[in-house]
Amino acid sequence: MNIKTFDDVINYLSPSGGQNLNSVNSKERRENWRARMEKLLALLGNPEKDLQFYHVAGSKGKGETAAIIAKIISSQYKNKEVGVYLSPHVYSTKERWEYYDVEKKELSYFSDKEYVSAAQVMQKKLGNITSNNDNNICTPTVFELYTVFAILLFKMCGIKVAVLETGLGGRLDATNIVTPIASFITHIEKEHTAILGNTLEEIAKEKCGIIKPGIPIFAQENLECINEVIRNSAKEKNAPLAIIPCNNLDSKHIGFEYGINSIKNYIFVKTALLLLGVLCDKEENIKNCIPNLPARFEKTSYSWNPRIILDGAHTKDSIKGLMEHSRVFIRANSFRTEGNETIGVVFACAEDKNREEMITELLKEADIITFTSFDNGYKKSDLKKTILALEKVLNQHAEYRTKKIIVEEDVNLAAEKTINTSIKTLDGKELTPSLVLITGSFYLCAEYV
Repeated sequence: MNIKTFDDVINYLSPSGGQNLNSVNSKERRENWRARMEKLLALLGNPEKDLQFYHVAGSKGKGETAAIIAKIISSQYKNKEVGVYLSPHVYSTKERWEYYDVEKKELSYFSDKEYVSAAQVMQKKLGNITSNNDNNICTPTVFELYTVFAILLFKMCGIKVAVLETGLGGRLDATNIVTPIASFITHIEKEHTAILGNTLEEIAKEKCGIIKPGIPIFAQENLECINEVIRNSAKEKNAPLAIIPCNNLDSKHIGFEYGINSIKNYIFVKTALLLLGVLCDKEENIKNCIPNLPARFEKTSYSWNPRIILDGAHTKDSIKGLMEHSRVFIRANSFRTEGNETIGVVFACAEDKNREEMITELLKEADIITFTSFDNGYKKSDLKKTILALEKVLNQHAEYRTKKIIVEEDVNLAAEKTINTSIKTLDGKELTPSLVLITGSFYLCAEYV
């Protein structure tokens, strides 16, 4: 095929349309990832050797953490010298490969010409290696190809240092091919249990696979059982470790424009970079450090009729943080809502998530919840299983049966129904939501228009 446009780039890298980015059909194939990555990079002349890296793993907040690192360290580089590799994307696949624009003070896409040029080099050096044969352990996954493309693109565009976010886990992740300046592990929860393990300790062990001998590792403070796994892993690799508490928020960090999870990620990165000696300004303003990333407490409307916010929270703790912050946010803006503190939620999550835990957290704060679904080729939800999980939660918490519950498969109709549904107050008023959250998955946020 001739690669002439960005769409051609994506078709070359993911001939199946981008489905199953981490598709691996066997343990043997997963374990063989390093051989595939080493071969691909060698055929391209090992571009990773000309770059420096920061590496980020975790269950939640790793993408934002990576972006915050890029934003802070960019002050030490010229424009377009700090690259960022993120996943998943929300609006455009270009979100996966960006650079920090020092002049605009934001992450920016490369030009289409730059994406195309890098893909053309891959095609010339690798040929049709992207054939999608999942039964062959030598065939790279789409995510591995995306990762190789990121490294080559950064090298060709003059990037000096790149911040890489893991796709899934850490030990067997394609991004783990690099040796970084420092590694970061964010909050860890139960997720992807079919691949990473059924216990927190097993999942933490997989995340700790990014720890390299002698390379500094910074970790957000987690449950003690997780902290212990991180300590032992760092000790085995003789890696300097700092476990950073992020829950004791100073009043100066509390703002209403940023979610609690974002503030914790900011404190984590700022503290880590101070310890690493990369950040010298202890008073770096939070507003200058938290980037505007898609579906991270993203405000899509600025009126309060209602205020609509997209957030890709997809774990119990991230949903809890989102709901708690949303309640604070709406109360802080009561003068704009005439005291209406009604919160509506549109929710769907991927099939492999713990629905019951997230639904429980939603019901604590939301007044109206609409359960919906998505299927965009990368991942999909299962509305029937979500409703079964809802019934189980309601059987355990009868007090939540007073909440308004709606079921609507279409995402945009679900949002419309949520916006137009009202609850009756004790004094007889009918109130529609002044705040509507669309949450549960980045893939759900991507389908809302």
